[in-house]
Amino acid sequence: MTAKSGHDYRYWYLHGIPYDFNDFAKNHPGGIKAIMLGRGRDCTAMFESYHTYRPADALLEKYKIKDGEIIDGAFFTYESDGFYMTLKERARQDNNAIFKDANESRKELLTYITKLMGNITLLQNLGNWIYGILWGLCRAMCIVGPTHAGSHYAFSRSPFVNKFIYAASMAISGSTPAQWTSKHVIAHHVDTNIVPVDDDTMYPLKRVLPDHQRLPFHSLQHIYIWFLYPFTLSFWSISNAIKLFANPPVEGVTEVIYLHKFDILESWLMMAFHLTQRFVLFFVLFPFSTAIQLYLASEMTASTWFSLQFAVNHEVDGVVDHTPTKKVDWGKHQVITSHNYGSDSYWALFLSGGLNTQIEHHLFPSVHYHHYAELSKIVRQTCKEFNIKYIASPNFFQALIAHYRHLKRMGKAPDAA
Repeated sequence: MTAKSGHDYRYWYLHGIPYDFNDFAKNHPGGIKAIMLGRGRDCTAMFESYHTYRPADALLEKYKIKDGEIIDGAFFTYESDGFYMTLKERARQDNNAIFKDANESRKELLTYITKLMGNITLLQNLGNWIYGILWGLCRAMCIVGPTHAGSHYAFSRSPFVNKFIYAASMAISGSTPAQWTSKHVIAHHVDTNIVPVDDDTMYPLKRVLPDHQRLPFHSLQHIYIWFLYPFTLSFWSISNAIKLFANPPVEGVTEVIYLHKFDILESWLMMAFHLTQRFVLFFVLFPFSTAIQLYLASEMTASTWFSLQFAVNHEVDGVVDHTPTKKVDWGKHQVITSHNYGSDSYWALFLSGGLNTQIEHHLFPSVHYHHYAELSKIVRQTCKEFNIKYIASPNFFQALIAHYRHLKRMGKAPDAA
């Protein structure tokens, strides 16, 4: 019953203290799947970042393990007068920066349904490469928008709506909720840019973190990677399908969490649906030559937009791109390992699904991206007061240049770099 880290699989560890939330899980406001992500591990980072409003002390005390073994091995700090806890308090004082009301949730759901119907309409009218490009762009925006928001329980205040949107979007995107949650929500969002936990880097195809071993072909990564980005989603979908056969199921070094046997069945059914609509549908509806044309047009468009939106978030010169050697405020670590672009631009926010405000997203993942522009003002002011560098590019083009420079530097031999 004990994990390798020393944590008991039955309990949740907050600031080193064990809690037994098993009886409370079914009543968790965010849904049972959300709270179960933290069982058997130090879930302090997830707890603090997903609870802008901290649960009552009496509730926590009720489920605290009396005389439980305290495991004080956490790498990050959460001091009451530190950067992150100060930032959270300021965010709480500005409801416009974090609060998602019911009307906004309904509006978001309507927008998502409109996008989905737009996808279907485009598919029915596919006949040339222009429609293929438009369909690919809609798919990409589905991934970076509702899929991403749903995975962080930020799409809606309703756990059911979040779960439905997450599952439906993943069936279109090319992964499964269980795989993406382990790889992205747990590993990447907690231990950002820390090797080997953060496996969200496409290594060894490219080297973006100094702690990764440099291979000879990385010297050309700033050139060849632009020819791989248009096919990233194909690689991603196929690798996710293959990893469904893994035993035990893992994403990097993070275990894929299946709460029930239905979760496993759900993953297989979603992947089968995705691969069918992704690779087979074109060839059923159209002649082979037309199908190839449409597939490449949609695939290259979707993959390029998806890849570039995520690449410029953490893989640019200026961010701290190595594993820290001493304890650090968790919020500070998220700021200095993330990068924004066009923080005040509505179109950048809309087209990227909020990924352009990556710093705010990492600090407040459960807040919908519509609020990030307002949150950005609070974050920038607090960073200034705590003397933390807030790394941002004025627009997407400048962010791409920063990414190119980073690829080139990381591809050089250590003495040359």
